Amino acid sequence: MKIYRNKVKKMVKALKTKKKEWYTIHAPKVFNEIEIGETLADDPNKIIGRSIYTNISNLIGDFTKDYMKLRLKINEIKDHDAYTIIDSFMLATPYLLRLIRRRTSKLDIVEKVETKDNKKLVVKTWLITFRKTQAPKRTKLRKFFVTEIKKIAKENTYDALILNIITGKIQKDLMNKMKVIYPLRHLEIRNTKLLK
Repeated sequence: MKIYRNKVKKMVKALKTKKKEWYTIHAPKVFNEIEIGETLADDPNKIIGRSIYTNISNLIGDFTKDYMKLRLKINEIKDHDAYTIIDSFMLATPYLLRLIRRRTSKLDIVEKVETKDNKKLVVKTWLITFRKTQAPKRTKLRKFFVTEIKKIAKENTYDALILNIITGKIQKDLMNKMKVIYPLRHLEIRNTKLLK
């Protein structure tokens, strides 16, 4: 009787523990869905929502952008392939700390924007001036930046907006426009976060 009970226990345990399988993780469409890693799961539904951190340099092959990182989130499973979306973009802290100089002004701006494809995100930015700047000038810079970033977001899809941030196109264009108010040493979009 005892042997029979042990056999039943083993059978139940075997039924409970499903065999885990490997799933290939792919980058978002904007990066041509290249393979970026693998994950293990006994149920594909358990993978949905998992996060993966990767350097931009791994996706575009440009090692000068090693200080830029993406947080990707798995949102779709097809067979043994897991597809991702961009959840957030960030700059490495050591890179940001090197930008700060004495006798300059740093404006830390956090703003919610909406893209052309109705995606809402938070954009966190640092504006660093060449010299210490008076409060009225800082207010003008802040207002101008907020107006422009909202306009740029509305003109671009979410993926296009992130790609333009990665290439530095948005930062360069805004710096050129803002030098009329006060010249900037740096304009760094240091973080973006997609809102649900």
